[in-house]
Amino acid sequence: MNEKEKQVSLQKFLKIMWASISLLVLIISIWIIFDCFKKTPDQEQLVLNYSSNTNLDYKIYLKPNKFYERSYLDKDKKYISNIINYMDVNLNYIFNTTVLSDTSYSYNVSAVISSDYDLNGVTAELWSKTYQLVAPKSLTKTSSSGFQIKENLKIDYGKYEALANSFKEEYGISADTKLTILINIRSNTSVSNYNKSIPVSKTISLVMPLNKTVTDVTVSGTDAVSQNVTQIIKGERHINYVLLIGAIIATIISAPICFISFYKLFKITNVSQYIAQQKKILKSYGDVIAEVTTKPDLHGLKIIEVKEFEDLINIEEELRVPILFYELIQESESWFIITTSTQAYRYILKSQSDLQEVYNMNNKTKDI
Repeated sequence: MNEKEKQVSLQKFLKIMWASISLLVLIISIWIIFDCFKKTPDQEQLVLNYSSNTNLDYKIYLKPNKFYERSYLDKDKKYISNIINYMDVNLNYIFNTTVLSDTSYSYNVSAVISSDYDLNGVTAELWSKTYQLVAPKSLTKTSSSGFQIKENLKIDYGKYEALANSFKEEYGISADTKLTILINIRSNTSVSNYNKSIPVSKTISLVMPLNKTVTDVTVSGTDAVSQNVTQIIKGERHINYVLLIGAIIATIISAPICFISFYKLFKITNVSQYIAQQKKILKSYGDVIAEVTTKPDLHGLKIIEVKEFEDLINIEEELRVPILFYELIQESESWFIITTSTQAYRYILKSQSDLQEVYNMNNKTKDI
């Protein structure tokens, strides 16, 4: 590698380094600018968790009889209807929140007696009647973590059984009659930093078939509940103006440096190709090429441009005249010439960037 090639290689390395650094700075700066204007993502935030637990216990108290020693039977058993006196129900409902809150709540208890009849496979309600056992009660708890409802109910089973028997005897209809005890609980909870109230409803039921020799109690709605209440926090733009201004300045500086570096790198690459091609020609055909330091005088001669260097070699072989080599523009343009008394055969070697400029100028001339 001669001195010229070493110099070109060094320049190419430096340009690659500058181009890479400036491109990296430009990409990072543009990314920072876009990132400064980007919103933070929406986030789901836990407001509170509420839970409710229902403890419902009941006993069936019996009329005096000679079969049962105790005066009552525990829950979840079968009961002989004729000896039932009343049902004693104890309700303990607990509602809790994980944060201090304001809660307004209400509850009521009612007894519904109803008869269903099956006609041609279709079940329909024949009649029903509602009795209020506990009138609606409304209460409020402030800055608390919940509330508790405790209520004792005594259900006169004989009253509803007699009404069911009366309906059956009067109309002679064998319908499915039942007694349903409904406990309805409603609450609305509000907390600070949350602009919505949190409604919760609960219905607990106890169902006893009537007009049956043996009956039982079916309880529903006592399952424990646990629920998270969340809200969406909208993302915001938090612009770091110092970082933004720094990124804009870096972009303004690095953009032209990047452009110029890549442009010069392109030029150096073309020069490298030009030097390599020039070296190849001089090495391959050095015995028929004479390098001159003075520009050949072609005045008065007919100049014939040769497209390929091999064509110039063919002419040399035919005329037996040496090829003159002269570098017109350092690292950019070289002439290879064969002269006769009347003509000059010339092959011009140019770098790719120079050829591109010539091509662009020719196109402009055609457009004009």
